Amino acid sequence: MNIAISIGHHKDAQGAEYNGVTEYALATGWAHEVASLVDGSFVVSGTLNKKVKEINDREADLAIEIHFNSFKVWEDANKNGIIDDNELKNAGKGSETLYYPGSSKGELFASCVQNHLGKIATPDRGIKKGWYRMDKERGPDYFLLRTKCPAIIVEPEFIHRLDRINNIKHDAIYHIAVGITEAYSLIYGG
Repeated sequence: MNIAISIGHHKDAQGAEYNGVTEYALATGWAHEVASLVDGSFVVSGTLNKKVKEINDREADLAIEIHFNSFKVWEDANKNGIIDDNELKNAGKGSETLYYPGSSKGELFASCVQNHLGKIATPDRGIKKGWYRMDKERGPDYFLLRTKCPAIIVEPEFIHRLDRINNIKHDAIYHIAVGITEAYSLIYGG
């Protein structure tokens, strides 16, 4: 197996943040722990272009990028009809996995990982086609589009649920690793 485990975002653009914890910091720990459980895996980090290039140069069989969802909703607390910063509230919970639209191997890979992860990281939000910012008109997500191998983006939980993330971390990572191994076996027959 030759499996790329990609750290979502990078040190100069750390993604979503909640209470001083960034998506990049969480993804770094998770990526290294997943890699320690999956034989033949390697961790990639850096800018998106750099990560995709390394994955392709190393001819990975599968690639997974770890992120943590973020979503805010507006609650007009002062009833003035204007969105104020303190009126944006964190929302969302659960896990989901994205794959390149139209890729049967990517969809199978996403299903394997999410079927295992969804048992621990509940609610299970399922698998989804990975459109950039979930907008079909903007095309597929760059990571999913540019990797030459089947690739997925896993979102184990929403970043504002740090207690939940810490509580499920080791079990969720184990289940991600099992899903990767299962997908490899189904796609490559061994």
